Amino acid sequence: MQLQSMADQQPLGPGDQYLYTFGDDADIHTFNMVARMFSPYGQVRSGMVGFTATFDVAYK
Repeated sequence: MQLQSMADQQPLGPGDQYLYTFGDDADIHTFNMVARMFSPYGQVRSGMVGFTATFDVAYK
């Protein structure tokens, strides 16, 4: 699985840092991320997949 920032498609992994700047007109602060999953050898099978991502967030 690969996690990326939605705006600039920067890949994010364990221990990586990413500066996310909220717009001035945003009423709700939302982190927009996208996750892509890759299957070994290009084989896809039906089923359910679950994952958890944890973020440490600091406001300045």
